[in-house]
Amino acid sequence: MDSGACDNIGNPRDFPGTEVKDTKESKSDDPKINSWIGAGGDGKPRLGEMKIPFVSNEGRGVTMRVKAGDVNKTLISVSRLQEAGFDTNLTKHPQ
Repeated sequence: MDSGACDNIGNPRDFPGTEVKDTKESKSDDPKINSWIGAGGDGKPRLGEMKIPFVSNEGRGVTMRVKAGDVNKTLISVSRLQEAGFDTNLTKHPQ
């Protein structure tokens, strides 16, 4: 989970067999719309959107919308989880 991520973002290579559908952002010619600005200031192109199936901790089957981009690791947005009605807990676990 990422408390600073604006959206759920994953690399399609990490979800083989998952369809990437175009979005209005991925189709845009405007670089302010068709890419995200990474933490290092570099632009990451928006490739579309995927629907990723998973099972919640409660055993409920759910589908999460994840924007597709060339990222090194999947970012799950805390704010998007909360908007969807999920509780989030970012406590430190003892080592």
